[in-house]
Amino acid sequence: MGEMQELQATVIYAYDWTMFGDQMRMSDIADHQCLQIYVVGFLVDEDEDFVCLSQQVFNEDIPNIRFTVMIPKACIIDRRDLRFFPEGESDDGEVVEDLAIED
Repeated sequence: MGEMQELQATVIYAYDWTMFGDQMRMSDIADHQCLQIYVVGFLVDEDEDFVCLSQQVFNEDIPNIRFTVMIPKACIIDRRDLRFFPEGESDDGEVVEDLAIED
């Protein structure tokens, strides 16, 4: 097995961008009575418009269900990044606990 890489789990509290069937401008979403949801997963990719999280569902009847979720940044209310350092060192070589919560 190869060397274990750093993992980053992300918890996002956002307006549910899938709530409406009609297309809406991203700037208008916060002005509506939208459902607010939590989305949790491992950070796969991120750009200036979206955050992409990978998730896995554990179900005894149907094993290995995996999918990704694209969350528009315009819908994000709050975000918490949880970084796991398996070796106990951060990127700059500083010794840290196994789990660090970043604001």
